[in-house]
Amino acid sequence: MSETVDSILITCNEPGCGLTESELLAAKEMDSSSGLVEYFSSRPGLSAAIISIAAASIGLAVFILKNKN
Repeated sequence: MSETVDSILITCNEPGCGLTESELLAAKEMDSSSGLVEYFSSRPGLSAAIISIAAASIGLAVFILKNKN
């Protein structure tokens, strides 16, 4: 994904390419967010820990709401 965005930005960052400024900004934003995805995909232990904590928090919230009365 990152390579595709980079090639779009390199080849289409010329005035005659036809991309608007907002399209170029969207491509740059996609490129910066793909770095975050790559960061977590290269660290499966961290991803598993975050997912486990989130699932436990949701489970605890549901338990508290069900047993509130």
